[in-house]
Amino acid sequence: MLRYLRAFGGILVVVVATLGARSEEKAKAVPLKMPASMAEVDNLKPIEKGHVITIQILEDKREALQQVVAVTGEIQAPYLGPLKAEGLTCREVANRIKARLEREFFKDATVLVVDSGHVGNGPCRGHDIEFVVALGAIQRQGTYDLPVDQDTTVSTFLKRAGGYTGKNSFPKIRVIRKTPQGNKSIQVNSKAVLDKERPEYDLFLRPYDVMIVE
Repeated sequence: MLRYLRAFGGILVVVVATLGARSEEKAKAVPLKMPASMAEVDNLKPIEKGHVITIQILEDKREALQQVVAVTGEIQAPYLGPLKAEGLTCREVANRIKARLEREFFKDATVLVVDSGHVGNGPCRGHDIEFVVALGAIQRQGTYDLPVDQDTTVSTFLKRAGGYTGKNSFPKIRVIRKTPQGNKSIQVNSKAVLDKERPEYDLFLRPYDVMIVE
């Protein structure tokens, strides 16, 4: 059903953060006031690349999904996968998601969308808190605080995010890392890490890394 992130060579590695206690289980989402109905979703301001978008499907009963608009102008819509958002208003995105969900998954879908602007504006994490992001075939996608008192590896972070939920014997794991030369995609040897327990292949995560699991 879900189609996960694919070509992210130029991804903008800035993602909405979540405040709260440092936990070994799950990061807590930043409290964010969502519209009460789709009629209240903003229909004036166009969405831009790098903006933080929050999507909530009321009938889904799960927490709102927060993510950044990629350099392709796309977001990952729940259940649907890549969806063009750049240049559209939040209400237009909400209506498009609603229409497709009602064709394929729900009899009725109430979709709420909020644009918090670029990271650093609105209800986003302060720059003094370091974080990493987990996306794709995992139990709990989202933004997690990066402990300052210990190293965090890919295998440790995978467990923290609830583990792999895909159908392959071993997940395909990529880490998108922001460097002075631009964003770098690092392929992790997951078989060596998870099956053969070879710690030399277990990549240490850095602040603001994005781990994509397929």
